[in-house]
Amino acid sequence: MNISQEYEIENLLNDLGIEVDDSARISDGEITYFIFSSSNLESEQEDLIEILKIDKLKYGLYCSNKTNYVSNEILNALKPVYTISEQKLWEEVVKNLQIINKKYYFKTEYHLFDLNQLLLTLIKWNGKLAMHESDFNDFINDLNMIIRLSCKYHGKFIIDESYMNHPFWRELATIRNKTFHHSTENEYKKAIKQIKHQKKYLSTS
Repeated sequence: MNISQEYEIENLLNDLGIEVDDSARISDGEITYFIFSSSNLESEQEDLIEILKIDKLKYGLYCSNKTNYVSNEILNALKPVYTISEQKLWEEVVKNLQIINKKYYFKTEYHLFDLNQLLLTLIKWNGKLAMHESDFNDFINDLNMIIRLSCKYHGKFIIDESYMNHPFWRELATIRNKTFHHSTENEYKKAIKQIKHQKKYLSTS
């Protein structure tokens, strides 16, 4: 799902689980209004109606002065939709990693991907969205540990170079390296080592 895509209001309501009993479009020459009826909405769905700035009339009637919504402008309303989509993607990830692990184990009697790390990451992220930059950075780091670092042994990648040229592999590496600056980390470790050395020297002087 692209966050810049336009959502037809009928499709949006359907994806949000808001069942439309009947509907009509009425135009005053400038604005096209979408009027619909929906009964027995739960409180969560009523909240979504409010987030979308759809006017509640009476007797289960609602009126929107928009027939299209840009996804990026209604992210709060779309959170349940993205959550379901994210869970389906995780199912695909786990399925594919298991297939690869089985093939790799058949050849080498070793698992390529760390099953414990995969399980921990799945528990942590399945159904959870990265809503803030810090969450996104944490997610990228965890994904990198599963996909890339699991394929590393004694500092070297143990998979065919053709796989490392796959766009997903390279894009994940690019995002991860941009998020976590290795040079900065190395300099930080060097600084800590130097401070400890200085403390040791001063304590004996």
